[in-house]
Amino acid sequence: MATAQRPLGGQPRADWRATGVPTDGNLMEESVPSFIQLWDAVQAAMDDLYTHDLNLLGTTERAIVGRLMVYLDRHLAHLSRDGLVLDQDYERAGQVTKTLVGTGMRARKVVPDLVFHRRRDPGPAGNLLAIEVKTDSRSNGRLHDFAKLSVLTGHVTQAIAYDRCLRLYGDPAPPRQSEKGMVGLPDGMHPYRDGLWLLLEPTGVRCWWWSNGRGPQLLSTR
Repeated sequence: MATAQRPLGGQPRADWRATGVPTDGNLMEESVPSFIQLWDAVQAAMDDLYTHDLNLLGTTERAIVGRLMVYLDRHLAHLSRDGLVLDQDYERAGQVTKTLVGTGMRARKVVPDLVFHRRRDPGPAGNLLAIEVKTDSRSNGRLHDFAKLSVLTGHVTQAIAYDRCLRLYGDPAPPRQSEKGMVGLPDGMHPYRDGLWLLLEPTGVRCWWWSNGRGPQLLSTR
């Protein structure tokens, strides 16, 4: 699989430009930030992270996500209008706990690492961007995260639930776990317009983006 390699040490963001990305024509409404605006902010935040906190990479995921949030919040400030805010581990969907639901199963709480949204607004203008972060390519969590983001962004309506993780149809089953059924978004919760999966390692970055119900696209760089 191709890798979007991350130049270290504050390289110009022009080197990060993605190819074949969605255009501003995919906006839900003029007041909502476009994909390009969000991606520019994410690139700027990663530039800051790799310039100022390279020695943090390779430590704990929570520490890295927390530091990324500091930088990303700064670069999203000019887009934080009409109640849009960046939150970490935000578990609400409107007035209730954010869950995936299935027939004959207990609801499963689902909490992205970061969300850019309008709090307590589960509608199309409230759920803008969900971000999942991994800090080690050896981790087996990518398939779970991809299934989670695919459901949260409306790319698929359901994912396969196992004892401790999710999978998309066609993915290999996790070892030593039992299949429990299919889960999807509850009634009344609108999908996020965009989803982002980041692998942040000392040697580079991989980025996948979901947008407007389309499947994950690897964002390449020059």
